[in-house]
Amino acid sequence: METILAEGLSKISQKIHGYSAIKTYHIPFLPRRLYIEAPGIAEIQEFMKFSAYHHLVSCATRVLDDIDRGFLHSTSKPDVPSTGSWVRIIQPGIYKGDLAVVYNTPSTGDIVLIAVVPRFRNKKRKGKGNARPAPALLDPKFVAQFPPDKYNIYFIESRKFTPNGLEFLWVASAHGLKIEPRPSEAELLLFQSSLGVLDDTFELDLVIQRAVKKAFCNKSRRLWRMGDRVRIVEGALVDTLCSIHEIDEDNRSVVVEFDSPKPTRVEVSLEEVERQFLVGDQVCVALGENKGRTGSIVEMNDGVGTIVERTANEVIEVSLTLHSSSFITYFTQFQSPLLYLKSHDLPPSFATTPHPAASSMSKPMPSHESEASKGHQMLGGRDPRIGKEAAVYLGHLKGYQGRLTEIGRNTGKIECPGRHPPTYTAPLKHLVLM
Repeated sequence: METILAEGLSKISQKIHGYSAIKTYHIPFLPRRLYIEAPGIAEIQEFMKFSAYHHLVSCATRVLDDIDRGFLHSTSKPDVPSTGSWVRIIQPGIYKGDLAVVYNTPSTGDIVLIAVVPRFRNKKRKGKGNARPAPALLDPKFVAQFPPDKYNIYFIESRKFTPNGLEFLWVASAHGLKIEPRPSEAELLLFQSSLGVLDDTFELDLVIQRAVKKAFCNKSRRLWRMGDRVRIVEGALVDTLCSIHEIDEDNRSVVVEFDSPKPTRVEVSLEEVERQFLVGDQVCVALGENKGRTGSIVEMNDGVGTIVERTANEVIEVSLTLHSSSFITYFTQFQSPLLYLKSHDLPPSFATTPHPAASSMSKPMPSHESEASKGHQMLGGRDPRIGKEAAVYLGHLKGYQGRLTEIGRNTGKIECPGRHPPTYTAPLKHLVLM
């Protein structure tokens, strides 16, 4: 069919404009469309007006001069982005420059189905110009007012939407899309916000979830530095704990070092290792809504860390019966995916606001030492810091501060004359050195 249409359009072009004014292209490995090359859009419009085939056109897209047209003369199919790939829309229109995720790819051709955060043009208001509207998810309750098809796609006029408010678009990837290797954090969080808004989980949700996680993994790897603890997840050394000795970003590889039975260094791909944190590590949130916050990991569960940080304010408690006063230090907790974290070393200064933490170690250590390292640290294992000042940051006596007098296997005893009670025993994981 495409060949017949191309030949027919060429004959019309020769009659109306001569032999060289307008050219038509049909590319066998890009089915269901033709390309028309002309001096301008007016010539094409006039050309199509006299064509007997204009009623067959369902969609017309301009291929601008700044787009590589090498595919018109190529003899092989262009690379088509795979499902779950992040792409940038480059074809003209309201979505030009927007980020999208590929949801479905064809068995033949290059027309892919992508999901994008929708934009809606408002009616032009006087003095406001015609600025491009901001992207925003549709309210799922609004979308649910329209009947879905058997694929659970909701049609609102001529546009197609997902149940959680994203929009579906069919795009020719050869000239309408380009792979986006580094989506911005704000764009990823906008897609991530579409997850979990409905009781049901759809296939697109799983595609977005995997794509967002992969993108944040790539961003997280750029936060790594020498000495960070990692675990090998693929290959012959799978599940081996080691530390980063050198990072080669150009070749996307890393040299890791581990002791077994003597120091050994091995070069592996960045994709073959993942960052490892332990309870007590001092970290800084580098991505996401808690970006910039610091603290110590007190719990990890399913890739999410619970982090405790000290508030900047201190409250003075005055005991009238004992005629004494003491400072109570308050700590706050928050959660963050481990992917969003990077190591954070505290400067060795008593003036530094203390955090319940242990700085990340350059090498893996035996389990009885993993919770005790130099500087400000979580008390645990065989830490012998008897006589040091410590504080409780969890429990009903949060803020209790005094001298550490005893350390058991899992508990520590604090003495504070003038307080009630004068001594207090707490789990080691609830204590921090001051």
